[in-house]
Amino acid sequence: MARDAEFERAERAALRLLAYRARGIEELRGRLRGKGFIATVTDAVIDGLITQGFLDDDGFAFEWARSHAVHRLWSDIKIAAGLREKGVSRDMIIRAISRVRQDFTEREAVRRIAEKKARNAGARGPQKNDTVKRLARNLLGRGFPPSVVYDALQDIREDDIDNGE
Repeated sequence: MARDAEFERAERAALRLLAYRARGIEELRGRLRGKGFIATVTDAVIDGLITQGFLDDDGFAFEWARSHAVHRLWSDIKIAAGLREKGVSRDMIIRAISRVRQDFTEREAVRRIAEKKARNAGARGPQKNDTVKRLARNLLGRGFPPSVVYDALQDIREDDIDNGE
């Protein structure tokens, strides 16, 4: 009977955590263990949640990657690191990023960041070169591939030339 009570407490804790936001299996396991639940109870709760469809690492990885790619404009490298921290397997990470990038490429993310930063900087003449250099360092520091950064910065420079600046 005590074990059933422990299971119910762990299940309620897991559902509260999932109500707050979606989580990966390993992340949820770690949170439950951190709350003091023993491994057998934690594993039983997680197995039940998987069976009921409340936990799905593939779905979680895709939604997490999509959210961070589109709304936070993260690079693939940063998305992968974030998912690794959450205990998602390498294969699932690759699949999730691949699916996300079919609709929203890193190039699009870089373009959006570059346009926003260029608008906010409003630099002209010699200052423009310093702004472009800072932007390039920023984008590279975010983990975007150099070729994508270079292409985006070329597009910005061409837009400036087309607009007569």
